[in-house]
Amino acid sequence: KQDVKIVLGDFLAPSNLRYTDASKALQEWTSLQSQQFRRSLITTFKDSPSFYGYYIANEVYPSRVKSNEDQLLWITATQQVTHFVKQLKPDLKIIHPIGLYPQWHFDEEGKRTLSAPSQEFLQQFWQPWMQQLKDVDIWMTIDGVGTAMATLQNSDQAQLWIGEMAHDAGKEYWVDVEDAVMNNKGYHSFTMDQLEKSLKVASKHADKIVLFEHLLYMSPHSSRKTARQLYQDYLTYLQNR
Repeated sequence: KQDVKIVLGDFLAPSNLRYTDASKALQEWTSLQSQQFRRSLITTFKDSPSFYGYYIANEVYPSRVKSNEDQLLWITATQQVTHFVKQLKPDLKIIHPIGLYPQWHFDEEGKRTLSAPSQEFLQQFWQPWMQQLKDVDIWMTIDGVGTAMATLQNSDQAQLWIGEMAHDAGKEYWVDVEDAVMNNKGYHSFTMDQLEKSLKVASKHADKIVLFEHLLYMSPHSSRKTARQLYQDYLTYLQNR
């Protein structure tokens, strides 16, 4: 009634095997039992007008994919899953993430620092995914700011490149803006000022923006003071617009 759109998520390939034994992990991910689960999930809700999309949750870490053979395994397995989903509900939008994994280098002072993945690297690793996964409708970058995978500046550059690749492939491009600090320096919600900066970057490139947000981070009933404060910050922000 409120025109809310729901996206349901797929499950990860077994985390204890994903990179150590990609072949076995992907066999489990595409097994008959796994496909039966997907069939049950999708057919249960397929007639709901709110059922908008299906999220392929696997974030593939390029640095852990050690060979072209492993990359092909990942692409082929994902191809199998996305095609299966499309057969069950052709109008379902399939969303696939592109994690913004940084490239590390040493600056003039010898300090190890991160930079945006180069355009050449993105084209070498991710372009084959976009070219071969025809059933994916939406490619979504996770901006990497809250997890300290990226600075705003290099996230901006990477979003530009990935957005261009997605649009060249005829696909929609979304950006998932992290709105909490989630790294070894802390675990707490962003301030509105921090969030606004990330949103301004994403708004330059994205067809749609998604917030990586959980009720843990924003709730008047949370046991966490930061979550209650974020809820109040949102209300204040809306009132002052």
